Amino acid sequence: MNVAVVALLADTTHPRERGRAIGVNDTVSGVAAIILPLVAGPLVALFGLASLAVVSVCLLTMPFVLLLRLHETSPGCYMVQRH
Repeated sequence: MNVAVVALLADTTHPRERGRAIGVNDTVSGVAAIILPLVAGPLVALFGLASLAVVSVCLLTMPFVLLLRLHETSPGCYMVQRH
């Protein structure tokens, strides 16, 4: 997944912004990899396993919405629709 995201960022960002975009992605991924497992244990202990599923779905909502806005006009050429 990480390789695919970096490839997508490389295809969709301007060369001047590419390093910052990939850096932000790596930072968010790293922080999430540390924080989310620490939060999951107490969450499951207090509210049960179903609560972890609900929180997971909530966390995946924004990336899913952003994915729906992404359209490939031709192979290797992506456009983000602006509404």
